[in-house]
Amino acid sequence: MAVSSSAKATLENIAKACIGGADFSEYVHGELVYGDSAALDDMRELAAAGLVTSGSFSNGAPCYTGFTDAAIQLLGLKDF
Repeated sequence: MAVSSSAKATLENIAKACIGGADFSEYVHGELVYGDSAALDDMRELAAAGLVTSGSFSNGAPCYTGFTDAAIQLLGLKDF
């Protein structure tokens, strides 16, 4: 489950946004990865490591939908 420091920082930023009230999917797709290839690479890495759930939009683009239990444990989030 080892990920790059960049991917871990992205995961932590998403968690902070969600704790602050942001919707995971809206934050990831609307603010984080839109037009940012590095953030998209981080999300792919996090999905491959089993830290975020993923799927595909109808056009085949990746869709990231939430944290996995492994991510919640890694981040030390108790009531997420």
